[in-house]
Amino acid sequence: PRRRRSLAPVALVAALILCGAYFLIRAVTTPSAAPTGTPGAGTPAATATPATTANPTADPAWSATLPAADLPADATLVFAADGRPLLSFTSASGADAGQRVWYAYDAVAGLLRRVPLVWTTTPFAGRQVHIGLLLENGRANALAYGEEGVPRLFRAADGSLFYTDVLDGVYRFDPAALLAADPPGAAAPTMLTPAKTADGYDLDALLAFQRADGWTLTWANRPRLDDALSFLVYTTDRRGFLADGDVQDDLRQVRLSDGADVVVAQLARPVAIEGGVLLYEKRDRKLYLRDMAGADGPAGNPEVRWTGALDQYGQFGRWLVYTLADGTTKHDFRRIPDAASGASPVRSISCAAKGRIADLYRVSPDGVSLGLVWLADRTTVASARLVVLSLPAGTTRVYDLKSALAADGAVDSFDFEGWVSDTAVLVAAVRDGQAPRMRIVDLSKLAPMPASADLSVQEEAS
Repeated sequence: PRRRRSLAPVALVAALILCGAYFLIRAVTTPSAAPTGTPGAGTPAATATPATTANPTADPAWSATLPAADLPADATLVFAADGRPLLSFTSASGADAGQRVWYAYDAVAGLLRRVPLVWTTTPFAGRQVHIGLLLENGRANALAYGEEGVPRLFRAADGSLFYTDVLDGVYRFDPAALLAADPPGAAAPTMLTPAKTADGYDLDALLAFQRADGWTLTWANRPRLDDALSFLVYTTDRRGFLADGDVQDDLRQVRLSDGADVVVAQLARPVAIEGGVLLYEKRDRKLYLRDMAGADGPAGNPEVRWTGALDQYGQFGRWLVYTLADGTTKHDFRRIPDAASGASPVRSISCAAKGRIADLYRVSPDGVSLGLVWLADRTTVASARLVVLSLPAGTTRVYDLKSALAADGAVDSFDFEGWVSDTAVLVAAVRDGQAPRMRIVDLSKLAPMPASADLSVQEEAS
């Protein structure tokens, strides 16, 4: 990609997070013993992460080398481009000592299985970013990693990956081509957004402006591709940059067959493309839908308002979880519809006076269960409970993780970091005045608490 030396350092880069992937870093105490374990049947012990591979079409061998109970001090939950949860930390011993390694949780064996990565690089914001490629069943998945800001990788329907360089545009690349290149990583990504648009925007001309306040152009951000690979949607503040230097995010689309770039909605930005529907938010704090079908894509279809004003929301696959901007403790969740009619049943989770839902968290890998932290007495984290909500059924299970973790020592509360499998979660056991201790808890081995009268789920009209 072309680099723009006239720009000030871009703080936005640091805000780009790893997939549909991000980092949750906790300081925890170092285990007293080095990691131990038994290699899985028929697999060799783990070796240092290779820089290249002699046979990129063959899947590298996995090995089970670490008990799930003991996690090193810098254990971090990482998500690959397809949403797969991985644990990352710096190895303390063996051939990997001092290197960052990645593991996936094996719920059957109760072990962390080493994920073999083949590292490659791709241009991003004037430097090279490391892309770790996971080869599984002949298919390449990926994650980005670096000491500075890294791009969030998205997977397209054909298995290719795409990301945004906010200065230049949206790029797409085939991970297999990056591996097969000589040297590996030399294959250039393809830029999907145009440098010049039919309605008068020119990337080079805009970047030629010098602004005393250091304000910089975001040419493209938040990319989404439809499953048919016909349209790309993204957000840009180029209109405000040219007009008055103010941030005025607009939602635009690119028709990939001919590169035509047009406005879908002003003062808006994309949230998701699910099935044949585009979901986006506007400055009025409401969410809207448009159908993706037709030769002109979402720009040629009417806008349908889907929600009222929102206080907060989270999008988990085809599910949206949100609270309305009316001060209520009620959380609503609904499935993004197959067509932009807006018709969709709503389930609400509400807490009575003696409790409240504290946070929304990532959906489980099976796409069915969502983790919520519930405070039984409404105020103190010491009363925290984990609520596992079945999105399709609207049913709940409540786990007292504070008591479950007490066998490790006194625990005042816990932080729910996220899911490492469909039945196991990563938590940080917290004791006042001490550093948290990272643990994996297998929910299938814990009996849920009796249903609480303070937590209810109810059906509502669309």
